[in-house]
Amino acid sequence: MAFGRKFRSAQARHKYRRRILVQSVLVLGVCVAFIVLLWQVSLIPALQIQTVEIDGNKVLTDEVIFSDLQDVLEEKYFGMFPHTNTFLLPKDTLRENILSTYPRVYSVYIKRKGFNHLLVSVKERKAVALWCNAEKDSKPESEREECYLVDRKAVIFAKAEAFVQNAFVTYTSNIESDQPIGMSVIPEDRFVKLRKLIDTLEDQAQMTVQSIQLFDKHSVLTTHQNLDILIAHEETYDAVLENILTILHAPEFKEEVTHLSDLEYIDLRFGNRVFYKPRISNEEEI
Repeated sequence: MAFGRKFRSAQARHKYRRRILVQSVLVLGVCVAFIVLLWQVSLIPALQIQTVEIDGNKVLTDEVIFSDLQDVLEEKYFGMFPHTNTFLLPKDTLRENILSTYPRVYSVYIKRKGFNHLLVSVKERKAVALWCNAEKDSKPESEREECYLVDRKAVIFAKAEAFVQNAFVTYTSNIESDQPIGMSVIPEDRFVKLRKLIDTLEDQAQMTVQSIQLFDKHSVLTTHQNLDILIAHEETYDAVLENILTILHAPEFKEEVTHLSDLEYIDLRFGNRVFYKPRISNEEEI
């Protein structure tokens, strides 16, 4: 038996190439027709988002948020398919755009209501404290920058207006950034515990903390009596509170100190050893 290659005639090869070309053109035509069909369907008015409802905003206006949403909704996929199509709505893009543009917002929920209505619910951060840069706070008042609002998670989210700067406890620290918005003053868990300590000091020791200086290893709480309370970061705040209450109720302390305003500081950085300094007399230890 003889073996060898099977050769096609020139005419057969021509017919074969022509058939492949025709099939390719047909497939391409079907694909183009299908894409055009999808494009036409994506433009049907009944499938377009026509109204946007914004809910939950307190400080940011509807107009500001809507303007940002509109920038995204006016775009198209591949220059053809509109973002306003209810089935092509880029929810994640809309959500991320609002969160990145407005640090005041910490949560965005987007939901379609029917084919034509879009509900955008936002949650804004609420201020529980102020933060000022310690380095800039030491400059002349004319050179200082504004302080910033801080939420319950210790996140800096907006500049503070002058009229609110006495309404919150003010934290000062060094953050090496000209744009601190979005950064954390301290870790959230520590911030939560520190706020709890502040509330407890006011309730049980009649000490209203007005400002807190944050350093690498300790913090200084300044009360309305102009009394500084020094606490180490490694100390538990329960131990700090116990030591403060202990010294305030100690008979020798009561004999020497009539008012807390008579003290310059109470130092609680050394475990159960508590130091305090009257404004006039020398430092004493109990």
